Amino acid sequence: MKVAREALGLSRPAFTTKSGGITVRTLENNEGGANEAGAGLIAAFVLLGINANWLLTGEGPMFLDPGHELGRLITRMRGEYPVGQIAEWLELPPARVAGYESGAHYPDEGYLRDLARICNEDAAPLLRQLRLAEMARNEAYEPSARPSVRRDSDGSGVDSLLHEAVTRFFFRWLDANADRVTVSRERYAALIAVLYKMAAIRGSIHEPELDQMLRALA
Repeated sequence: MKVAREALGLSRPAFTTKSGGITVRTLENNEGGANEAGAGLIAAFVLLGINANWLLTGEGPMFLDPGHELGRLITRMRGEYPVGQIAEWLELPPARVAGYESGAHYPDEGYLRDLARICNEDAAPLLRQLRLAEMARNEAYEPSARPSVRRDSDGSGVDSLLHEAVTRFFFRWLDANADRVTVSRERYAALIAVLYKMAAIRGSIHEPELDQMLRALA
């Protein structure tokens, strides 16, 4: 939990503000191992872009968005060098370097090779993750190109086809697990919203991941 929170660049108070409903004490207890993570805390991490499978098992990438995973790898390679120092050496604005690490911008291969050279590291893992991130960006989820997009009250785009597919999956899952899991109707909308967020970030429905998430939340 602590590793994921710090990878998001959030202090405990900042995380609780963004997550809504999670207290600092709850977060402290989970990070310290005093309590096991509850459904609400897992859902909060997922909504901030953390891969539930990684959070629960340690397997797979930490972030649902490959761009965030690339940023994490860049930050780890930079190590103890300050952002400003890297920016000065590579003659780039510090904000640009910070943007690469936050996942807001994708660097080119030249930047990654130069960073690896400065840090005396292998550039191959970064280059591999860059290709994954670019593939995800270019081919996965493009709401603006889909006629099924509607706008929520907050102005965010919602792909109704994807939302419908997630909803169908949710009710199929309920039927298949009816003998083991009881979910109140009051929680349906919240659970579907979490599943939709995961699918939208990924650009598709990855059923094993959604299944694991529901098992944790139900």
